[in-house]
Amino acid sequence: GLSDHFIFAGLVPPADVPRYVGIMNALVHLSLREGLPRALPQALAAERTRFPPVYRAVVESGLKAGRLSVALEGLANFARNFAEMRRAIGMAMVYPLVILTIAYGLFVFLVLVILPRFLATYSFFRLPGDRILVVLARLRETLPLWGPVVPVALVLVGVWWIQSGRAMLVQSAWARRTLGWLPWVRGMITNSQAACFAELLSLLVEQEVPLHESIRLSAQATGDEDMIEQAGELAASAQRGDSVPVALRTATVFPPMLRWLMVTGLERGMLASALRHAAETYRELSLHQASLVKQLLPVALLLAIGATATFLYCMSVFVPLTELLYELSAP
Repeated sequence: GLSDHFIFAGLVPPADVPRYVGIMNALVHLSLREGLPRALPQALAAERTRFPPVYRAVVESGLKAGRLSVALEGLANFARNFAEMRRAIGMAMVYPLVILTIAYGLFVFLVLVILPRFLATYSFFRLPGDRILVVLARLRETLPLWGPVVPVALVLVGVWWIQSGRAMLVQSAWARRTLGWLPWVRGMITNSQAACFAELLSLLVEQEVPLHESIRLSAQATGDEDMIEQAGELAASAQRGDSVPVALRTATVFPPMLRWLMVTGLERGMLASALRHAAETYRELSLHQASLVKQLLPVALLLAIGATATFLYCMSVFVPLTELLYELSAP
């Protein structure tokens, strides 16, 4: 049934499954009783506080195009790819966070145990204090202030990561801002949105839904606020009768290739086929970048954190030790 599309295809996070099962079953029964095309949009509108706008937009787009199953499948693919990417990022963070935790514990041990011995040795031989030792001594004095920061931050980040899955799925712009600093993640999310937009728009154009309405619905289905805003301006231009290709050239929220294909398709009367080609291309790009995230992100994070920890330990231990030996060997 329709609820299976949402639940088993990965659209609903596991924690929300019980709540969504009841809601979707009620909607399905209502739709079967009164007629799906007429009742489902009304039922979704009545439950707007429980269903994110992206779900409602996809269902409305699918109904208008007469291809509800295809629209739901596209959203399910996006949700599945995003869930796999999020799982890959979580797994990629495990080993680096273990290294970070060990390195932080050793640094605290250095400040509490090793540093006093360095300072005592410098004082015993009446040697001038090294700059790094002075900084470490100040850190030791303020340890009660900064010591709990990293453990508490790690716990908060873990709780936030567990609780943020559904918010990232239905608000992809927020997900892009939050995870976009990671290699390949921003591009993967952007390409997934472009594929979703192009696929839904091609379905609506094929069914001769008015272009301004098709653009607005397809953008709403991506969940990206920036895309929704610029698509609204583009739809308004189309509704006024302005040149859509001209307006598209300034719609920078859309990827360049998607803009070019849309302009070319409009000028040649082949918009639907151009959009299908764009959807396939961006979907393949998204899958390729998701593969890079799974394979290379753990290595990149591990190298970055490991190299940073090694550098800090060299500066904190070996530089003062070398300076001490140099001072002792001086005539």
